Amino acid sequence: MSHAAFAESATKPPPAPAAPRGVILCVDDEPNILNALNRLLRRAGHTVVTAESGAAGLELLEQHPVDMVISDMRMPQMSGDEFLRLVAERSPDTVRILLTGFSDLQSTIKAVNDGKIYRYLSKPWDDEELRSCIGEVLHVRLLERERAEMQAVIARQNEELRGLNERLEEKVEARTRQLREAYQEAISVFGQIIELHEQGASGHGRRVARIAREVGKVLGLRGRELQDVYFAALLHDIGKLGMDSELLSKPQNRLSESERETLRKHVLLGPGLLAPLPPLEGACKLIRSHHERLDGSGYPDGLAGEAIPLGARIVAAVNDFDGMIVGALTGSRHPRGAALAYLQSRVGSVYDGNVVKALARVVKRDDEVERATSDLTLSTAELAPGMELLREVRAETGMVLLAAGTVLTEALIGKLTQFESELTGRLELHVRVGGRA
Repeated sequence: MSHAAFAESATKPPPAPAAPRGVILCVDDEPNILNALNRLLRRAGHTVVTAESGAAGLELLEQHPVDMVISDMRMPQMSGDEFLRLVAERSPDTVRILLTGFSDLQSTIKAVNDGKIYRYLSKPWDDEELRSCIGEVLHVRLLERERAEMQAVIARQNEELRGLNERLEEKVEARTRQLREAYQEAISVFGQIIELHEQGASGHGRRVARIAREVGKVLGLRGRELQDVYFAALLHDIGKLGMDSELLSKPQNRLSESERETLRKHVLLGPGLLAPLPPLEGACKLIRSHHERLDGSGYPDGLAGEAIPLGARIVAAVNDFDGMIVGALTGSRHPRGAALAYLQSRVGSVYDGNVVKALARVVKRDDEVERATSDLTLSTAELAPGMELLREVRAETGMVLLAAGTVLTEALIGKLTQFESELTGRLELHVRVGGRA
């Protein structure tokens, strides 16, 4: 290519996009008019369908998808305005153009209103004006069709995306539930290890955790705060794992001052052991403070009053309540009423009065539940979720498998059944039917 030819081609405007093509129905009772329209429109690349009456035009409309209808105004039997009105009813997306004479102006206006006609052209028409009109109409139709198709695609993709999101949410929820259950089971194992190490403490952590959670509910705790209370109560003695079992077996009122100082370190050791577990951060704060006293005489930080976290005040009261019942505080066991009276006598100096009131409500409710339930000895095949163990379950080696106070779940029943299948004898479990959840 020469330099001049290249320069000329470079300055030429880009070719105009091809005019849109469509299917056009022409209706007129004069064959020569139809032939003229047919020749004109086919040369422009359109597909043309013709009819010599309104009735025939309606039949063709039923048989073919049509982009545009061009109709004469004056036709026998069915006028153009009546025909186009019926077209509007049966195929509202089809564009309607009316060919009319100047003398028909009044009826043309009526036809425009009744038939929602896009445009009317006077006869005889100008070929270029007709081609231009059709091109504009089909261009708009093409854009509308593309928009409708795009909206349909978007709607379908949105529906698919919504379905994917729902399935993803279900999978995430299921996985989160599995992780939460596994996490809680691991923490439960920690609680059992603590009880194994501390003689005479069978079920202590579980009982304190359950009652503390119920007290927290009475006081309005929810969600993460309630979970922190439960975990702190379950693991409040984890710092004692590194201490001598002989020291831990002594009632607290019989400890020497040196032994007391050693024992007090467990509130510092416990949070240190649990520090690598971020979800237990809130529980660790409560474990550290659960031996603080309302008058500031507690340890390790000498906190007083509202400076002590509410969760720690709850764990403190419930821990000592259970300690009185099992004899860990004084060396002798006390009934629940006496244990509660002990706490009430020290409200304001040691315990939070609102916490003790809430504890009293929980104890009363527990008494009512126990009177309405039955204590049974069952085999593993007779167990059901919701039953509460009245006695600990031990292996042949003496190791505690499940502590007293454990509320059975399907998973725990399955493990007991599996454990029993590996033994020569059957397990008999002492349970409370309709026990606490």
